[in-house]
Amino acid sequence: MVLNKLLGKLLLLGASCVFLLASGCEVAGDVSIEVEPDGSGVVELEALFDGNDLASVFDLQDGFSASVQDLQLAGWEVLPAQLVESGRIVVVRKAFGNPEQFGEVMAELSGTTGIFSNFVLERRQSFGNLQYELSGVVDPSNGLESFADVSLTESIDTTLTDLAANSQVTTDNIELALSVSLPGEVEDSSSLASTVTEGVEVFEVDLASQKSSVIDLASTKVSIVAQVLRGIAVLSGVAAVLVLLSLLFRYLALRSAPKKRGSIPTKQNQSTQADEQAEEPDEGQQRPYDVVAFDGMGVIYQEADNLYNLLLPFVRSQGCPLADDEVMAKIVELTLGRRTASEFWSSLGIDEDVDELNQQYLATLALTPGVVKYIMGLREQNLTVACLTNDSLEWSSMLRRKHSLNAMIDIWVISGEIGIRKPSHGAFEALRRRCNLSANRILLVDDEIEVLDAASQFGFQTALYGGESLPAGSPHSLFPRFPNEEAN
Repeated sequence: MVLNKLLGKLLLLGASCVFLLASGCEVAGDVSIEVEPDGSGVVELEALFDGNDLASVFDLQDGFSASVQDLQLAGWEVLPAQLVESGRIVVVRKAFGNPEQFGEVMAELSGTTGIFSNFVLERRQSFGNLQYELSGVVDPSNGLESFADVSLTESIDTTLTDLAANSQVTTDNIELALSVSLPGEVEDSSSLASTVTEGVEVFEVDLASQKSSVIDLASTKVSIVAQVLRGIAVLSGVAAVLVLLSLLFRYLALRSAPKKRGSIPTKQNQSTQADEQAEEPDEGQQRPYDVVAFDGMGVIYQEADNLYNLLLPFVRSQGCPLADDEVMAKIVELTLGRRTASEFWSSLGIDEDVDELNQQYLATLALTPGVVKYIMGLREQNLTVACLTNDSLEWSSMLRRKHSLNAMIDIWVISGEIGIRKPSHGAFEALRRRCNLSANRILLVDDEIEVLDAASQFGFQTALYGGESLPAGSPHSLFPRFPNEEAN
């Protein structure tokens, strides 16, 4: 199960000092959402605990981290508590790599009965503009129970509402704000009043109001590159008209000549649909494996052929003059760890800032919708999760940090680190050794039959991700696509 009540664990771990000690301690929480132009961003909760008796309830340096260990395992970064003049500040944050993952992170933040619900981020690109819409519901009608966490409630052996009534504590002891930063000029159509501070929309949540409010923000960011391309397109259009006129005049001058007709061969693109969708295994069913290892590109990340469909076009956009096969050879060297990212860009004749090049390319890689929730489900079944992928070690590390995957995936085997690419058996052996298991206790989920064939020969259990059918007698099984949040 994903995070139950992040706000409860943070705010009422501190607010419990009010109930248990009646010390006058107060809690202020600021939930901030920062969206980057590429649709990625960070959700952060900063909690300020006011009261000297807080440290006697639990050790904020060690005990707090222990009490929210499940959050860390789910990919939330828990920063050490800081002592400030007005109290102690605890910050937790989680990055999201795309608008789809933003919804998952917000669902983790508040749980099913929390204050924040149905938060959605949309990013649309039109020629010359990037448009963003962020919406959601702020509903404090559950009062203090909005912050209820199962483990906390069990530890105090009563409901928070009853405990608060006995201690004469109200929602006035808790202050809560929501801050949202979107790229570009923001239009606010929310039913909850806000103030704007340095371009950030700040909503003060009145916990005593019991009134549900809608957050509805939209913004537009002008793309300078797209505007330049629009200008080029206009000029190209004018040039095309002149060329057409020239051809028309030529045709009229030569209309007495006999016509020559030709044909252009076309390729027939065939597509098939699966008659049946593979069903997700029953959660209660005991699995015959201990580790589920996912491929990176095409499984954890959406784009299967990222080298040809994303990296090669990006290289071309940076003015690389080399032929495709030369570029691909250098990419293979990069993913074998024989070149650093800096050396890779330099070998292509691209001398721009390395960090910026890395960030621009990696921004094109998005997590597969539903993958985070699925992985969390595996972890709840006490299964080890691994990733075996052909990638640059530098790029893989950057993507893992960006998408907060390090705490969710236990074992990483990257070709750029071990110097071997799939489908070599050496890559499978590296995974087996890190898992410290027999090969037949590992399930490899990949989107390439060639890799799965070699992995099956090595002894792994194998599953084709997103496949619709398999040849008769195939040793592989079909793995359904990750279920979207809406499908559950």
